[in-house]
Order: sequence, then C-alpha cells, then structure tokens
Amino acid sequence: MRSLEATLILHHLGFTGARSIFGGIDLWATDTDPAIPRYSRRGSRCTIVR
Repeated sequence: MRSLEATLILHHLGFTGARSIFGGIDLWATDTDPAIPRYSRRGSRCTIVR
C-alpha cells in the first residue's frame, strides 16, 4: 500500500512514469531479481531469507 500511495503522490506531482508493483518488492525479488534479499517476519523479528 505504501508504494501505491507514493505512486499516486508522484503522479499528482507530474511524474507520469511512476509505477506501483502488485506484490511489492517481495514479488519483484522472486520473479525478476533474485539477488534482492527477501525478509521473513516472525513477531517483531525480521530475518533474511536465502
């Protein structure tokens, strides 16, 4: 939701090329760029998934 809100703000400011990716950075990391670290959340603790 944060990237969608940021995209809407950028569009309002005239940046027509801004895009929000459905699935966010996690989907991008699994489908497009597996070199991007992914995170797993357990309670208040986050760990990097390899």
